[in-house]
Amino acid sequence: MKGKEPLFPTALEWERGETDQTLSAIGDELPHRPTTWVQYDVDLRFRLHRFPSHYVEHTIQRGKTVDWLGTDVTEAARAVRRISAMRGRHERGSEPGVLEDLASGHEARLRDLRIGLAQTLDTAP
Repeated sequence: MKGKEPLFPTALEWERGETDQTLSAIGDELPHRPTTWVQYDVDLRFRLHRFPSHYVEHTIQRGKTVDWLGTDVTEAARAVRRISAMRGRHERGSEPGVLEDLASGHEARLRDLRIGLAQTLDTAP
């Protein structure tokens, strides 16, 4: 498994999209309904917000396990994880049009980089 990142975050991203679609139709009152967590009286919103923190806890444990096993996590993998986390925060707080504009800008920049790289390789001795 060395050098391979599991598909778990990708699967969670897909599931999050499915869950967002389902939960977007529940209205404003349902999240405030009472429920119990462990032995505490809380509302449903609190219970739902436990999932992201639980995922973070598992991510930390995974990192500790990888360290314990002596498997190195590359800088690229660490960067991708941080970028993905920031993108997730951005997706939660931004209007869809903003994200579409950013994605278009990134695609254009990537296209320009590919063209520049191809030109550089074509002129290399």
